[in-house]
Amino acid sequence: MNIQNNLEQRLRDWKSSFEFEGPHLPDDVLYRLANAGGIKNADNETARHLSLCPTCLEKWADWRRAISAAEESTQESHEEFMSYGMLEAAASTGPLQPLNLQSRCGSFCLGVLPSMGNPDKGLLTLEAIGQIAASLEGRRVTIRDRRGTVLIDGHLHEGRVARPCEHLGEIDLSTWTIVFATEDC
Repeated sequence: MNIQNNLEQRLRDWKSSFEFEGPHLPDDVLYRLANAGGIKNADNETARHLSLCPTCLEKWADWRRAISAAEESTQESHEEFMSYGMLEAAASTGPLQPLNLQSRCGSFCLGVLPSMGNPDKGLLTLEAIGQIAASLEGRRVTIRDRRGTVLIDGHLHEGRVARPCEHLGEIDLSTWTIVFATEDC
């Protein structure tokens, strides 16, 4: 038996076990959310569902990529920005070791840095990677875990934001979302 194929199948099975309870968002809603201004105009329940449901979040990301690719202009509008990441169970080292998780869009790195004396306490960091850092400078960012717990809420300064965390062991990073507020908020 090929160990690599066995591991990949187990990871797919693990990921599929994180289904959001209740109905998923329809494709027309996901399409509307993926267009410019879509997240900003979403009601609270729709935005909450999108931030907590890995299935809908991946569909939203597919729509967002398709819409972005279809846009003729190379100028990117940064009224709003949303990305996400997922931590596969088999890849998790738990809160005892530092973690650096890259977002699916590749533009952000979420760092989990436990204290050596008390691994349940530590520091959470977000770093914008590359050219996007300058375009989002000073913008308010909110990062939530799968349960909707706010991990970081602050402004990006020199491409980074960091916050202390008292309960690293309670964080569920199987899915995490990054949302930048509109510039006028």
